[in-house]
Amino acid sequence: MKLKINIPPSFFKEREVTYNKNGDKYTTSTEMKKVWAVQIDLLKEFERVCNKYNIKYFASGGTLLGSVRHKGYIPWDDDIDVRMMRDEYEKLLTHKDEFQEPYFLQTPYTDENGFFDSCVKLRNSNTTGCMPQDLHLKINNGIFMDILVLDCVPDDEKKRKKFLRKVLRKGIFGLYSSYYVRKFFAYIFKRDRKITKNYISKMQKKYKKFVKFCTKYNNLGQKSCTTVTFVNPDLSYPLIPVSAFEEQQFVPFEFTTISIPKNDTDAILKALYGENYMTPLRLSSMHGKLYLDAEMPYKDFIKEKKYKNYKFLNY
Repeated sequence: MKLKINIPPSFFKEREVTYNKNGDKYTTSTEMKKVWAVQIDLLKEFERVCNKYNIKYFASGGTLLGSVRHKGYIPWDDDIDVRMMRDEYEKLLTHKDEFQEPYFLQTPYTDENGFFDSCVKLRNSNTTGCMPQDLHLKINNGIFMDILVLDCVPDDEKKRKKFLRKVLRKGIFGLYSSYYVRKFFAYIFKRDRKITKNYISKMQKKYKKFVKFCTKYNNLGQKSCTTVTFVNPDLSYPLIPVSAFEEQQFVPFEFTTISIPKNDTDAILKALYGENYMTPLRLSSMHGKLYLDAEMPYKDFIKEKKYKNYKFLNY
């Protein structure tokens, strides 16, 4: 496991924590700690580029909660999530060539079989971080961190719900569904279903139109934002003040630091996890099962069929 950063040896020790009212215990394994180390290395490389070009990013979701509640990972978390405003993300894309091997910034325009997801990923190509349904697609499947993009939404509730319903129709029930049907058949038949360049090109054009629609309320003085491209079918989404992403503060995260909003952090966490967010509850990973190997490149992992009889670390 070759990383740019130095990892304290003590970091790799198993960690036992107590959670919920019953006093149940959970142990984070040494193998998962190795995955975490790769992800923290990704974070530091991402942060290097952001600092170089004055780009603001903020810890998101479980990573934000972990930084506040555990001063690091939630013990059963399997990735790092960050978010940034759309204009900051566009700035990041102009400097995508900063990410050199083994780092790989994965967007809908980078992979042979396409990668159409609600967020983009920064991956380490010398590792394996693969969803079962992605095994037989020609995409980068290294360990990753998620980068979610924030867009503004209408302040008026009726307009906001109408807008987000259209996002759902165009996105989850349109763009994403057709792509994931292809992934499903690749998974079922255990081989790469011929996804043509023509098909991927059409999908990329659709994605470009979808993003244009999602960003229609940006820079119009709206007060709230959310991950518009990542709206749930029941329209449950956290509304976050745009002002929360104006100033950063760096707080402890494992053996390093991470950026979180200087203002409104408590309100964001309550919107995401409820009033009692400081009480640990073990929830399932949003990714589902992941094949994770911090020391084997995903191409070798797939070629040698290491996924057979694999014991999932994050389940």
